Amino acid sequence: MYVWGMTESQLQEIADNLGVTIRFGNPKGRALSCTLRWNREKTPDRYRHMSISYLGERNTNSVCFHGHFDFMYEVFDRNPDARIRTGLRGNINYHGREQFFEKVPAVARIPLGAPIMGGFPSMIESCDCGAFGYGIAHDIPSEYRQ
Repeated sequence: MYVWGMTESQLQEIADNLGVTIRFGNPKGRALSCTLRWNREKTPDRYRHMSISYLGERNTNSVCFHGHFDFMYEVFDRNPDARIRTGLRGNINYHGREQFFEKVPAVARIPLGAPIMGGFPSMIESCDCGAFGYGIAHDIPSEYRQ
C-alpha cells in the first residue's frame, strides 16, 4: 500500500502496537510504500490471512482484512487527512478518514477469487480473527462507523 501524510516512524509505531511486521519499499513521490506481514510470535491468534482456493486452505504470512483495517484506522486516527492507496483490485484509494469509513464496508466484501470459480469468500471472511475474538468479528462494528 502507499501512504501519504505519515512518517515511516509513525507507521512503524502503529504496526508495532498492532503486533504486525511492516516492510517499507521504495517511496513513490511523497508516498511511503509499505507491506504488512503477519507476525507469528507477536500475534499468533489474530490477523492471519488464509489463502483459500479450490484446492483448499494454505497458510501464508499475509495480514488479513481486519489487520489492514485496524492499521488504516490508526493511520486516519492520527491524521484524518492522510491518504492510503491499496494494491487491491483497482487500487482502492482512501482520501481521508471520512472516505475510508464510506468505502470500507463494500471493500470488505470484495470476493478474493475469480468469479469464474464461483466466488471465493470475501476478504472479511478469510481469516481466523472472529474465532479468537480479535479484530472485527466479521462485520464492521458501529464504533468504527464514525
